[in-house]
Amino acid sequence: MEWTQLLDRNGAVLHYVEGTRDGLPLADLARVPEGRSVGDAVAVLLQRNAGYLLATEDRPLAEGVLAAGGRQIRHAFVMSAETAGHREAAVIETVPRSSVDVRAFLHGWLTAYPPGHPDHEEGTDDEIIARCWDEYDERDWIAREHRSTGLVLEDGQIAAGIIVGIRPQPVPFGGPWVRDVWRVPEVSQPGTGAALLAQSMRMLDEDGLPTLGLTVSAGNPARRVYERLGFVQQLESWTVLIPD
Repeated sequence: MEWTQLLDRNGAVLHYVEGTRDGLPLADLARVPEGRSVGDAVAVLLQRNAGYLLATEDRPLAEGVLAAGGRQIRHAFVMSAETAGHREAAVIETVPRSSVDVRAFLHGWLTAYPPGHPDHEEGTDDEIIARCWDEYDERDWIAREHRSTGLVLEDGQIAAGIIVGIRPQPVPFGGPWVRDVWRVPEVSQPGTGAALLAQSMRMLDEDGLPTLGLTVSAGNPARRVYERLGFVQQLESWTVLIPD
């Protein structure tokens, strides 16, 4: 993991990992070095990183950007589980994600995140696809996609799905990671999402990968399901948009 330093005339005011998220540049895992103030970091961020997403465990840093006009994108918790606990998980038949055009299941996917849900998406179909789905067709994502990624078909309709990739950051920030898991309430059986997660952990364990991580938004009731499957909170984080 390569760290980027943000500097002022007195030295480093912020350390972060450069990345992208939802089509925007990302300052990930951001932290203020010892001896420097949040105010110093925010001042330089506003000047040089306008339009970036900032992801951090540092509440004062997130609050400093928000006070300066930033917008909170997400307040979430990173959780992880040991995959060995699901070696006996049932086999759930799936089809490859890449074999089905996203437009065939987009509206079903959106019903899993209705208005009022902390992960609800607003916009036209094209805007949502560009923001949430185009990245899965990029070469670097395809290279990291784990074989447990798949979609569940019931009566010819996509009823549920899971997307698991290998993030380059170390555990608990990365490694095997649930990018998304959902079920369409109208056409799927309750418990399908939990069964897909258990199957992914069984397959990861078979591949010698001992942990699975995910991020759950504050207020998402799915957290209770994750906890029943053995996921444990590792850290709390905020993602904020640095104002232009």
